[in-house]
Amino acid sequence: MAVRVLLTIVVSFGLALGALLLAPNAARAQDDFLDMDMDGDAAFEAFMGEIEKDKEDQRRCRGASDVAAAEQEAACTRLIENAPNENDLVGEYYVDRAMARQSRAEQCEDVRKGIAIIERTKSKIYGGNFLEAARRLEEAACD
Repeated sequence: MAVRVLLTIVVSFGLALGALLLAPNAARAQDDFLDMDMDGDAAFEAFMGEIEKDKEDQRRCRGASDVAAAEQEAACTRLIENAPNENDLVGEYYVDRAMARQSRAEQCEDVRKGIAIIERTKSKIYGGNFLEAARRLEEAACD
């Protein structure tokens, strides 16, 4: 009986975590979708365009191998500015943008903000390795 309860809790937590990972992207696009004054097909196409644009910005922000530092920085900035609220995902965007910055002062500011957001939200998404790497970047940029 205890095993079933534990298994149910683990599965429920996994589903909830999956929903949290998807929510930030869909939420912003959905808000834009509801504000549009157009027919159903055009509104749906615009909605899907927003989703795809965010996915491409996420790929660039996370430092895909074919992305220059300036593109990475711009993509992260768009994602940060368009986020409906500061959550752990936005914290990741700050850390990712810090890696693309040329100025140590800007790197320091972004990585500290990203770490603070991730810690404040008590994120379980980003394991110790991500925060450890972010802290190493902070040490290098902020000394």
